Amino acid sequence: IPVIYGERIVGGSEYRSIEGTNNKFLHRVMCLGEGEIDSVKKVFLNNKDISTISEYIGLVTTEVKTGQVGQSFMGNLVSQVPAWDTTMVGNQIAYIHVRLEYDRDVFSGIPRLTCLVKGKKVYDPRESSHSQTNTLTWEWSDNPVLCILDYLTNTVYGRGIPYDQIDLETFKNEADYCDASFNYLNADGSTISQKRYTCNGVLNPDETALNNLKKLCSSCRAVIIPPSDKYRIVIDREATASFTFNEENIIGSLGIKGGSLREKKNQARVRFFDKNNNYDEAIHVTSSSSFVEEDANQLLTAELLYPFTNSYTRANYLSHLHIKSSREHWKVAFTATSEALSVQVMDVVNIKSSAMGWNSGSLASGKKFRITHMEFMPDDTIEIQAEEYDPSVYTP
Repeated sequence: IPVIYGERIVGGSEYRSIEGTNNKFLHRVMCLGEGEIDSVKKVFLNNKDISTISEYIGLVTTEVKTGQVGQSFMGNLVSQVPAWDTTMVGNQIAYIHVRLEYDRDVFSGIPRLTCLVKGKKVYDPRESSHSQTNTLTWEWSDNPVLCILDYLTNTVYGRGIPYDQIDLETFKNEADYCDASFNYLNADGSTISQKRYTCNGVLNPDETALNNLKKLCSSCRAVIIPPSDKYRIVIDREATASFTFNEENIIGSLGIKGGSLREKKNQARVRFFDKNNNYDEAIHVTSSSSFVEEDANQLLTAELLYPFTNSYTRANYLSHLHIKSSREHWKVAFTATSEALSVQVMDVVNIKSSAMGWNSGSLASGKKFRITHMEFMPDDTIEIQAEEYDPSVYTP
């Protein structure tokens, strides 16, 4: 049973029954997804919104159950389909009943049934009215951080992680960041102000949890950090340096490696699901002429999929971030003293090195890196890996 976050046009598995005198009615019961969803905004037959087709008036009727805990049976379905009884409530399952009355001038065959679904209601730790244990208090949201939190904690289709093992403050902070307005660039060069990141798509619970988390996190460049104490979420974004590493807290040598040509990109071929085109898959190619020129006019293309991104503006921005960050080529590894306990994965730090010239001029405070890995060793030292950081990566 799929999980719908945000909004998406979906089909689904169907139960069908033919009833009435001369087989007059075709009853279709389609499972939409895990509940509780907010609503079904539109119903389509052969990609046509039934509310806009005058011929369907009187011939097509619909009824929806949103998958609420303890929901009742569907009265019209029970009364009109003998095989359906009052025990068939679909508890916590969102489904729709569509009845078609046969008319040879309107229906030449069984039309394809799809719905525009405003998906899962989710828990928002920022809302005092929301209860972790009472889903009836939850509300719909397309905030990717809240959708990730739902997947991490849900015991039916998610990871079932208890809330007390999650650092909810990090989820609150990053949810606010996603909701904040951001000036995106349109294709014509104009700007449009939208929420920075949204999450709109469908998860298949049969896929691995890691793959599903990667898909959700792709919508906002989020990283889930496993617990030293609790699970944290951090979005890859502009940040200030929180700590300085130097000869006093770095033990031994500083290992330095440049990025490979395989990692460096100057173009991206992006697939996303365009809400302006019935959520069909769209392909957008973005490139940087200056980067292509730097690479001797050799195209280095990244193949990217953003399954929970539904607009060109966000897909374009995310792909530009990917291209620019791929060109931050310095990677470092070193051993640090216990002073580094104040640092966490995804923090931005300064690294000062006289051997590399990272201690004078514009680098007097050190060169900026983002921590990507930390490992605590038995001798109380900390093995650290970091990648070059440049705030210009995050500009539109």
